[in-house]
Amino acid sequence: MSVAAFPNLPSSAITLRSASDKTRAVFVPEWGGMMVSLQTQFLGAWRELLFLHDDFLERRLVDLPGGWPFCFPVCGRVARNDQAGLYMCDGKPYYLAIHGFAWQQAWHVQQHQDDCLVMQLVSSELTKKQYPFDFEVILTYRLRDDGLVCHQTYRNCGDDVMPFQAGFHPYFLTPPVVCAEGSGGCTKEDVRLTCQSESQLFYNENLSDIVDSSDMVATECSISDHAVNERLVRLGKDHRVGLFYPDGLAITIEAKGVADDSFFQYLQTYTMADETFICIEPWSGYPNAINTVVGMDYLRSHQERQAVLYLVLSQTLDDEKQSPAL
Repeated sequence: MSVAAFPNLPSSAITLRSASDKTRAVFVPEWGGMMVSLQTQFLGAWRELLFLHDDFLERRLVDLPGGWPFCFPVCGRVARNDQAGLYMCDGKPYYLAIHGFAWQQAWHVQQHQDDCLVMQLVSSELTKKQYPFDFEVILTYRLRDDGLVCHQTYRNCGDDVMPFQAGFHPYFLTPPVVCAEGSGGCTKEDVRLTCQSESQLFYNENLSDIVDSSDMVATECSISDHAVNERLVRLGKDHRVGLFYPDGLAITIEAKGVADDSFFQYLQTYTMADETFICIEPWSGYPNAINTVVGMDYLRSHQERQAVLYLVLSQTLDDEKQSPAL
């Protein structure tokens, strides 16, 4: 389902347009800084790229509602001693929801132009009950005629070393699961996913911990392949991920650190067999690392890290599966 099915968005919703109005995006800063619509002109018509769940407007969700959520200060699930959400810091227990709290917090708009939106999230009394650190995160989204760029700044504003992770969790809209009128004969099965990876990581039954791994050099498959759901891989040097639709639309995503190419080296994919979406999720680390330590990033006092995400839209022929340069 797309944002068109939810006409009653808050008046605070912000619409961005690229320079030649070939790409549009709608954000709701008070709803986790979330992008709820991303549209492009393709084959002579506007095309929505993001999927929203039916319960998207329910703001007390315990899981992500679709759209384009941002994950911080953790990616995935947290668990300790079989207690979901639990982790320890300086001998005290804390709880974090899946993917942290950034997707549930109101973000402050620092700057808004026709094609650019700068949003800020800072620590508060509420966040410190879940995550006892002083922080600042700044996301700068800029629309281009062929996609978008998101620059990120992660800053430790406190005196203690700060563990953190970050990730993006976009829900990309797909064709119907079964052939339907108006679908052009295409189904979800016809959408292809490509990436280069060094290894695949395997979850435990609760999807909270990594228990094994295996080598995996290349990935190209249908997004309906059962192995795609909840698959976590460690990317190689090339962080590009391609999504190829049967009508020729190609979406390429690449996320990396500005000074550290290994930042965002993990990729999670998620889908539901009977739903029209696929999540392509660049992560800086893997689930429950705040408990296990391995797979976590750290910022020293008053240190910052910068990163960038590129999304490029292009048109390909049926036999082309090469992601464009970013």
